[in-house]
Amino acid sequence: LACFANIKDKYTNLYALSQSQLIEEVFSINGIKAEASSAGLVGRRLIQQLGGLQGCRVLKISGIRELIKKYSPDQAFTLSGATETIRQVDPKTNQERFKLFEHLFIEARESSKLTPKNAFTYLALRGLFRPGLELKCPICQLKFWLSIEDIKTNLPCEYCGINFNIIPQLKDRDWKYRRSGLFGRNDHQAGGIPVAIVLQQLHTVLSNKLIAFTTGINLSARSGIIPNCETDLVGIVKTTDEKVQILIGEVKTRDIIEDKDVENLLAIANIFEGGSIEPFILFAKLSDFTPDELSVIQRAQDQYRNRVILLTDRELEPYHIYQRTNQELNLDINIYQMNLTALAQNTHKIWFSSL
Repeated sequence: LACFANIKDKYTNLYALSQSQLIEEVFSINGIKAEASSAGLVGRRLIQQLGGLQGCRVLKISGIRELIKKYSPDQAFTLSGATETIRQVDPKTNQERFKLFEHLFIEARESSKLTPKNAFTYLALRGLFRPGLELKCPICQLKFWLSIEDIKTNLPCEYCGINFNIIPQLKDRDWKYRRSGLFGRNDHQAGGIPVAIVLQQLHTVLSNKLIAFTTGINLSARSGIIPNCETDLVGIVKTTDEKVQILIGEVKTRDIIEDKDVENLLAIANIFEGGSIEPFILFAKLSDFTPDELSVIQRAQDQYRNRVILLTDRELEPYHIYQRTNQELNLDINIYQMNLTALAQNTHKIWFSSL
């Protein structure tokens, strides 16, 4: 690092770039304009509201994701109903899927095991679920919901406007919750949940090697070297030998990875290939990849090295990224010392070696 100053200057100021500015500059020097997408802004806010990437661990729990999916923003549900959904009991085997997550650490707790109620309360305390009451107007007989902040003894009906006393309806009443904050959006949080889960897992795996990251950004170039497109995440990673790598990714919940998704990321990666920054391409889903998807994705592989990284819920839900993969596929992948190169090599071993 060098700094040049006028000999007469007594001091100079150096200002660090934000992570998003750093990433924008990395693209800029390669002739690409990068700016946050609307989905990316939602993703950033979601991560901030949960207290940072490690606060997003709670989203690993499949029952939490099922709860968010099950109820629309205008539907109210009880705490008991929420915990039952989070528990995810298989009706055929009577086994709880939540047991996969009972040792997940999301915050300090008295008991050794995480409970569905712990997980729900964690999100409620961060404003993503809001308590209230579901009331029935004695005049028009219609039901409506009010948040806890708006409740008072006498209040007007949401529909007919006539005031009534709520005390007769408070006997043995259970609080009713609704999604709020970013969960109150009816757009699946613009895909922010799976992106947050992927970034959280990468943050755990790469630790201090992940020097900058951002959620979705729009990319364009005046020269037409790439199509106008969006990448769901970007990470800047340093290696142990001080080299720099860039990760671009397409993240979905269950939707299909399509030709266009691969072509866009392939075009971006090829801009960096052979330069001072080594590119890697990530495709992640909260479900399995189909054989057709794998055939399409394999086209993004470089002929001289493995640069594609694939992650599913099998790798994203456990704390150690390949813990469940090793058990299910009877493999012996090192789950501790990880970097982008190792992740790409493991991807080849898991998904492409038999193709």
